[in-house]
Amino acid sequence: MNVSRKMLVTGLKIGITLLLLGLIFSRVNWDTLKTILVSYQRSYLFLLIGVTMLDRILMSYKWNLLLHSQGIYLSWFYSLRIYIIGNFLADFLPTGVTGDLYRIFRVSSRVGSKAKVTASVLIERAIGLIAIATLALFSMLLMVIWKDGFMLEWVGLVFLFLVAGLSGFFFSICLQPRKWVSRLLPRYKEARIFQKLFELHDAYAQYRGQNKVLLIFFCLSALEQFLLVVRVYLSVMALNITIDPVYIFGISPICHLLAFASFVIRAIGITEGLYWFFFSKVGVSVTQVLAFAILLRVVGLLVVIAGGVFYLLESLKLRKEVKLPG
Repeated sequence: MNVSRKMLVTGLKIGITLLLLGLIFSRVNWDTLKTILVSYQRSYLFLLIGVTMLDRILMSYKWNLLLHSQGIYLSWFYSLRIYIIGNFLADFLPTGVTGDLYRIFRVSSRVGSKAKVTASVLIERAIGLIAIATLALFSMLLMVIWKDGFMLEWVGLVFLFLVAGLSGFFFSICLQPRKWVSRLLPRYKEARIFQKLFELHDAYAQYRGQNKVLLIFFCLSALEQFLLVVRVYLSVMALNITIDPVYIFGISPICHLLAFASFVIRAIGITEGLYWFFFSKVGVSVTQVLAFAILLRVVGLLVVIAGGVFYLLESLKLRKEVKLPG
């Protein structure tokens, strides 16, 4: 990504953040918000912190599973450390892909197989999107049944999204795209950039023979997304906000799906805006939405701060490694 594009994405992120937060803040009752936040229940807060930490551990474990299937063996603690650093960078730097780039850089510099590491991150993203779409469709269908057709109009859109995601994934993992490129662009197939892309696709396509690993990874990804919904539920309970659990487990996944689809921008305010849009349909005020969204953000940042500590230690280690040869 060149400098001008980085500036554009950063500016877009800031603009979206200011716009969404401005709309939300203009409708918040600040006295009520303060009352909600200071009256939290400690037991639910501790549970929320615990589930958030478990979520991060699960993320790193399932990524390590993909690496192991391709002959890249990292210790569990090393992969956890790199993953948490990636989360830290994704939350505090301009784009959501920054964390992925850091993981690719650190692991490939250690094992020397950039194509395989990059392919593992692409597989992780693709199956993660399919998992969250599957959970969103399932939870919305249950909500439609239990709540007399509530939000039925969204079921078809999520179903089409899931079908498109599955079709795109199965097409991308086969070897046919490479053959088509070679056939349609024979003059350029020997170009360095195409050779790099072919190498990456070869590493990506190796997962075709890993059906058991992919199935386990999908199940773990679905569990991870379910834990994210549990975190929303715990944050609501911690702040004594009254929302029917059926709505929490029915609405949260569609919010997370739409937020996940915008991971390149990943502006603060997107998830909060989605919560506001959907939960307002069941009578939840913007003040209540902002309260549990703030709690989710704060707890998430507390866990991610560990990534900042790891990042500082990694930076010091890299500086020493650079200075040693001289």
